[in-house]
Amino acid sequence: MKKIRSGCFLDIYVVKPGDSLWSIGQAYGVDPAEIALVNEWRTPDRLVVGQTLVIPTRVRRHTVRPGDSLWSIANRYGVSVDALLTLNPLPPPYVLTPGQVLLIPSVSKKYGTIGTNGYIEPRAPNRDVPIVRQTAPHLTYLSVFSYHVRSDASLEPINDTSVIQAALQNNVAPMMVITNFAEGNFRAEITSAIFTNRTLENRLFNNVLRVAKEKGYRAINVDFERIYPEQRNLYNAFLERLTAFMHNNGLLVSTALAPKSSDLKTGEWHGAHDYAAHGRIVDFVIIMTYEWGWSGGPLRRISIHK
Repeated sequence: MKKIRSGCFLDIYVVKPGDSLWSIGQAYGVDPAEIALVNEWRTPDRLVVGQTLVIPTRVRRHTVRPGDSLWSIANRYGVSVDALLTLNPLPPPYVLTPGQVLLIPSVSKKYGTIGTNGYIEPRAPNRDVPIVRQTAPHLTYLSVFSYHVRSDASLEPINDTSVIQAALQNNVAPMMVITNFAEGNFRAEITSAIFTNRTLENRLFNNVLRVAKEKGYRAINVDFERIYPEQRNLYNAFLERLTAFMHNNGLLVSTALAPKSSDLKTGEWHGAHDYAAHGRIVDFVIIMTYEWGWSGGPLRRISIHK
């Protein structure tokens, strides 16, 4: 690493499959245009696997202390957990040791960049992996749909190993989706059993964490639907405890919500979804576009208007 001016260094990065200047800039907390400028790169959309790039960065160092987690360190420095893991490629379950030194990327400037997400339902590696590789340059997260939560807080397993590995190899953060889906529909009795029994809730938290750490998930997405409307506050409390628990273990939390323009407090599909509370509690919210079209239905066009 070569010092070039006060507080600023040049780091060397080797381009990997699926990389873009945007994804590299996100990892280091550097504007992609600045990377292109420093490298005198006139065609930044044509990166070559194996080429080296000079990254202007102000990387700091943090010495791990007892009680530290990836989330607490990221929160302290105002960076993302994904950015920490990019500079510090720790193997799952991302255990930190007091005295260990982590590189901290500089905080990225906000130039209108966005985080993106896609869903995939794993079926077979020869079908799933090419899909992940093709879409990876456009994704921040890949939501793997889904782990069905049972009434006893256990999880119905899915064959997601190849999808997760493909996502990680292409610098996409795999996100573990949990649902209250059973027997062809979302079941309110499943969420009610969890919300009203702290023992079951804690068991679910630990079951989700165990799977996430074993398989390499970076975030959790909660897609609970058809919750009893009168359990809105119970759902909010569940999310608060889940988010705190996962943050303490280095994982982000998001929820899935239908696209609505007002707060609906009645109705089996939306009455229990407190949009304002979700925005306050979790790290981010995913708007479910299958209000217009879904994987089991006919093809539909989605138009975005400014």
